[in-house]
Amino acid sequence: MLVMLIFIGIERRADEIEHAQHTALQLTESYAFTENQELRRIKKILANLGKSQAVQSLDENACNSLFKKYLNANPAYANFAMMGTDGFAISSALPFKKPKDLSKRKEIIAALDSGHFSIGEVSTGRVSKLQILPVAYPVYNDAGAMVCILVASLKLEGLDTLFQHMILPPGSFVGLIDHKGNQLFRYPLNGHKIGAPITADVGKRIFGIKKAGMFSAKNENGVDMVFTVRRLAGSSESNPYLNIIVGIPREVLIKRVDAYTVSYIVLSGVGFLFSVLFAIFLGHRLIHTKMLDLLAVTQRLKVGDLKARSKLPYSKGEFGQLSNSINRMADALEEEVEIRTNAENEVLALRNYLSNIIDSMPSVIIGVTSDGIITQWNLKAENDFGLSKEEALGKKIEAVSPRLALEMEKVRAAISSRTVQAENKQVRKEAGQTIYEDMTVYPLIADGIQGAVIRIDDVTDRVNLEQMLVQSEKMMSVGGLAAGMAHEINNPLSGILGNVYNVHNRLFSTMDSNKIAARECGVELEQLQEYLEKRKISKMLEGIRESGKRAAFIVHNMLSFSRKSDKRMEKLDLSSLIDKTLELASNDYDLKRFYDFKQIKVVRDYEKNMPGVICEGNELQQVFLNLFKNGAEAMFEKDYTTESPSFHCRLYRQDNMAVIEIEDNGPGLDESAQSRIFEPFYTTKEVGKGTGLGLSVSYFIITDQHNGKMSVESSLGKGTKFIIKIPLDGRMTG
Repeated sequence: MLVMLIFIGIERRADEIEHAQHTALQLTESYAFTENQELRRIKKILANLGKSQAVQSLDENACNSLFKKYLNANPAYANFAMMGTDGFAISSALPFKKPKDLSKRKEIIAALDSGHFSIGEVSTGRVSKLQILPVAYPVYNDAGAMVCILVASLKLEGLDTLFQHMILPPGSFVGLIDHKGNQLFRYPLNGHKIGAPITADVGKRIFGIKKAGMFSAKNENGVDMVFTVRRLAGSSESNPYLNIIVGIPREVLIKRVDAYTVSYIVLSGVGFLFSVLFAIFLGHRLIHTKMLDLLAVTQRLKVGDLKARSKLPYSKGEFGQLSNSINRMADALEEEVEIRTNAENEVLALRNYLSNIIDSMPSVIIGVTSDGIITQWNLKAENDFGLSKEEALGKKIEAVSPRLALEMEKVRAAISSRTVQAENKQVRKEAGQTIYEDMTVYPLIADGIQGAVIRIDDVTDRVNLEQMLVQSEKMMSVGGLAAGMAHEINNPLSGILGNVYNVHNRLFSTMDSNKIAARECGVELEQLQEYLEKRKISKMLEGIRESGKRAAFIVHNMLSFSRKSDKRMEKLDLSSLIDKTLELASNDYDLKRFYDFKQIKVVRDYEKNMPGVICEGNELQQVFLNLFKNGAEAMFEKDYTTESPSFHCRLYRQDNMAVIEIEDNGPGLDESAQSRIFEPFYTTKEVGKGTGLGLSVSYFIITDQHNGKMSVESSLGKGTKFIIKIPLDGRMTG
């Protein structure tokens, strides 16, 4: 039994030693966490200073005042200063003599080289005359250029305040060691000198530890110590500059364990059962319960419960200190997670804002990598290609759209040459319509990532408008040419008609002058007239005169229609205007050549005593002519069996409106065509046979220029009827 008790005691002793060492390592982690918090704090202070207008503008006087305020608010620091990118001092909370060149200091060199927060060498401040640990923080402007370096000098003697609340075992210490093995800080000091090196054996063991560890060695006084080490990542250097070290005398560490072991063996004689029960109770009470509490807290923190805190009361014992350290670590972790969450939310909000901007653009915007993987797909792209963003992102551009695959050559060319690649007015067919597109590829080369942005703009309306302008210019030229030709024809035509009248008058009139001239030629006038009648010369002359009159009428209509309009509104007879337009249509060269307008039957149904209408005659003729031409072209596409092509023209009064109906018995229109018939550029004709502007211009003339209404009624296979309503007095109606 005694041997068993001794064996159990030895085992228990080994466990307690291991637990004590582990507790010491956790204590070091707690100190390291405290020190890292201080480094984060100074980084945050310098970052806030860097955002100020005084620092950004390198205003020396404003910075001096600002740095003094920060120094007064942070007594643990010896000075705050600002250096130029050349290493010369610009401003300081403490007065200094210019010029002061600090470009050779470790923290300045490291900050300039790395562009990040850096830690310097322990030294005596030139201005403060105190033992300090300087740190440097580079400041950038909105354009991303470094404007200066902020330097803060941490008082080494002020580090005690970070650890005054911690109670160390007797003979123990906590220290801060630099990369050379010098003691930057030691608490408690106990006669040791700040800046003095540690022993070579201890230094070698410290620098052999990559992140955290524990070892046993003798200190400078030959005392067997247990050292725990934690390296600090205070700067961006690959090898951390600072090391937190905690030294505990091995004798102190195991003294309590040895005492417990001896007591356990001695008391074994009193009663094994009582001792075991008491030990279990004591262990559970003093250690196990507390460990379960701490373990439960760490487990909750591990699964993301950042509100978890230890309920153990603060005390000078190891568990009280450990509980306090865990709670402080949890507070800092919760704060850091909150900061990170806020930053992520801001990034997400910015990303959503930019995405909304891209989605609101009327152009198709597609981002691709150099390999053709889609990285951006805006709302316009979803609508045009029929694929959602989720379906398109991450896929090869060839898999999404074959026509986009053809643009990969432009993407590669844009990336390799770093120039914009563009191709305007690309033509493609969609649902029987011609679509024109401008394709532009912008190269993206940043942070080693290569890609491009493809922008596609639908310029169909613009191209159609350009074509409309060209067509309009042509029509103006043709109109002018027609007017000129009609004017030139009118002069000889007038001569022909006049001479025909004179010929008829001198041959068939019984004037005395005609009889005298005939007798002088040896012929009687009556005999000559009888001859001419038998040869039907009179009818021939009458045919010439009728043809001439008809030609004169056609010329008159052409001159009236082609004459530039000054948009003069006057009262006109609509029935006469419709008839003149029918006459023009019957003499239209294209209609005579392809459709033979004269073969179309025209039924006129005009209301008697129809009053005149205030209108612009040339514009209404343009509307009527367009309807007649469209109707004629449509009717000659239909095969007639029991009927023939015909127009039914109606004119009647309805309240204070004049109603014109032009109805054909052509093939008719389906509902889709009826709903779009007045849209600009919409046409049911083959490519090249129409601009799709005639009816839209006609609609504009009726509704906008004449305050009227224009509509269409149609049935497939039966025909189409256009209905025009114009106010009699030219004023807007309800």
